Amino acid sequence: MFVKLGNITDAKTGELVATILQNHDNGLIAEGIFFSRVVLPVIWTVDQKFASISARGVGVSGETSMSYLHLETDSPTWSWLNRRFLFSTLSFTGSDQTASTIYGELTEY
Repeated sequence: MFVKLGNITDAKTGELVATILQNHDNGLIAEGIFFSRVVLPVIWTVDQKFASISARGVGVSGETSMSYLHLETDSPTWSWLNRRFLFSTLSFTGSDQTASTIYGELTEY
């Protein structure tokens, strides 16, 4: 159970930043342990460029877990994220719903 489609929004403004395209990458659940190793296809709102977000982590199925993210994009607006370490929490908010928060040093340099 990972993010199969949805939106990426700015936590401060609520503004739509990107759309996660439909995918079927789940990772692996074994004996209640969730091993995320997924690639999410994303399209940025600002310039309609594509990105891929690779997530790797481990947690307990149905509970909040943490993953390491690697982002790759050719978007002129967001390409600086290619050089950042990012982490996310994944929370289960319903039977088939999840919410994720992405953390990292986001200052462009």
